[in-house]
Amino acid sequence: MALTLVMIAIYALLNLAGEPTLEWALARFSFIPALFEARMQAADGLNALAVLPLVTYMFLHYDLMHLLINAGFLLAFGSIIERQAGTARFLAVFITAGIAGAFAHMALGGNPDAVVLGASAGVYGLMGTSLPAMFAHRADRMRRIITFLAVMIGLNLIFAIPGITAPGGAAIAWQAHLGGLAAGLLLAPFIKRH
Repeated sequence: MALTLVMIAIYALLNLAGEPTLEWALARFSFIPALFEARMQAADGLNALAVLPLVTYMFLHYDLMHLLINAGFLLAFGSIIERQAGTARFLAVFITAGIAGAFAHMALGGNPDAVVLGASAGVYGLMGTSLPAMFAHRADRMRRIITFLAVMIGLNLIFAIPGITAPGGAAIAWQAHLGGLAAGLLLAPFIKRH
């Protein structure tokens, strides 16, 4: 809940502050693959200015609908992990999946000049990590997990079709979604449940 409120507060403050502040925040804190690579090369390795957007992009949203969808999924899947594994592990999954999503966007051919933003990769990571708990008491657990994953991957691959965008015309960073989901699935066995 606190993380969701932080995202809502950031969205509200940036939109109330006006266009120049919003543009400054997007340029500084969104994940732009080409800019990330240029900053890394200029610094000859890790650089706080370059690395920061790997996390901060998750706290920025394209519009109110984008924010509300991510907030809803964050509350749904995040609460499962936080209840079962604690706040620290919940945050670790969210941030790790978000970072994995940014790298997946670059690795899977995402637009290098795209302004990538939103909590989706982190949320997809929470989704992947929560799957064992969601279907824990089902006899056909593995079939349900595979079906769920197939649907989520299929929905994201629809956005890989040229010309298909979100309402409002924004491109969907489906590569980041799949990268976050993969990270969450890989982390699931290591998330110790209470």
